[in-house]
Amino acid sequence: SPVIRNFQTSAISRDIDSAAKFIGAGAATVGVAGS
Repeated sequence: SPVIRNFQTSAISRDIDSAAKFIGAGAATVGVAGS
């Protein structure tokens, strides 16, 4: 159903957003440690 599909899409978007923040924080930490 469209409702379930929409829910899955938003859940995936949230996961991607969280992963991007996590990766960004990790990259920032590595950058600070490396400099």
